Amino acid sequence: MRKSFAFLIALCCIFFSSCTQISDNTADYIRMNNWKNTFKNGTTVHLEFQENDFAKLSFSSNDKQANNIINGLCIIDKKTMMISDEITKDNYLFNYKVTGDKLKLKNNNGTITLKIVEKTQD
Repeated sequence: MRKSFAFLIALCCIFFSSCTQISDNTADYIRMNNWKNTFKNGTTVHLEFQENDFAKLSFSSNDKQANNIINGLCIIDKKTMMISDEITKDNYLFNYKVTGDKLKLKNNNGTITLKIVEKTQD
């Protein structure tokens, strides 16, 4: 886990030290949108991006009694997304795939598919 985190930090340093303008890419597309889905069992998953590369991934049950929020620095490369929770200091790593208006997140616990709910304006 530490090696993955160090690799992602190094990748970000290289990415942000570039002198040329960065073109639109999948990571930017993900960050520019909010993503959400409500599943058959009533669980709602919502992913939103904030300033300074922060993301908030929230899970809530239909009755609102079960809630979990991962909130912190988000690093996205070509295939993976990592959210480093500010409170717990845990790192959550997801493989992702974007197809149109759908974002599929996969980790050891399973796969969830989210849909665009709101596009940000430039």
